[in-house]
Amino acid sequence: MMEPDLHFHGLLSPTTQPVTAFEPAALFSGGENGVVLDISSPTTLLEELSLPQTVSLSGQPVGTVLDQSGNGNDMAAYALTARPQLTVGPGGERALVFDGSNDMISCPISFLANSPNATVLIAFQGNQSAGSQYLVAEGAMNTGQMTALFTPVRATGGENILRPYVRTDAGSVLVNNENIGIDWHVSSPAVVGIVLENGLTQGFQNGVPMAPQFQHTWQSIDVMNSFCLGGTFRNTPSLFSMASVYGLIAIDRALTQSELADATSWLAQRAGISV
Repeated sequence: MMEPDLHFHGLLSPTTQPVTAFEPAALFSGGENGVVLDISSPTTLLEELSLPQTVSLSGQPVGTVLDQSGNGNDMAAYALTARPQLTVGPGGERALVFDGSNDMISCPISFLANSPNATVLIAFQGNQSAGSQYLVAEGAMNTGQMTALFTPVRATGGENILRPYVRTDAGSVLVNNENIGIDWHVSSPAVVGIVLENGLTQGFQNGVPMAPQFQHTWQSIDVMNSFCLGGTFRNTPSLFSMASVYGLIAIDRALTQSELADATSWLAQRAGISV
């Protein structure tokens, strides 16, 4: 008796491929520049770059986070006293905690000054106690020029929110929260992002687009040479953010919708949330 040919009837497919896990480095296969920070991986966290001892215990300072994009854009603290600390949550979630005083890590690259298109996604929880600082920014380290992509703000009612904000050393505002109308609510862990494409910027929270799109003027800032997390530039001690950061993906192109969904899910897993 002949066995039935299940492939012929479409019950089994000889071309079925196993599902592969998303790897952020694949986003950069076309030669894109950028940074991927995976705080969940113990091998990516070093006490300091010159003494490459990995950090694994809650409360230990982190001097360098190794870039996982394949570009070698490791982000490092500018001083031993400016290192964020590792914290491990009850579910095993690992985060960098920035104290809002002077903690900051950075690398000498620029996205916005070199490309009209970019995507920046970050998984974090706001811990802002007061005021308005800068969580993710580009800046010329010693000139005072900056573009702040994510600005944590402590709302009047005590809620932590994020807003995009751009300014120059002279204080002239190019784009700010007043005329954008985007608030990311981040009192609990969330994945937030900005996608810049063809002169428009779209905000996202946990993979959901936020209205409205706005015309961006990020290109108006001159001579960016540093991408910063936790603060903006070294000689302005008042502009540092309090936050717990679980991961970050930044790339010099606009991600597609499917890439954005994959990247958001990858970051959400590191923050212990589902989207």
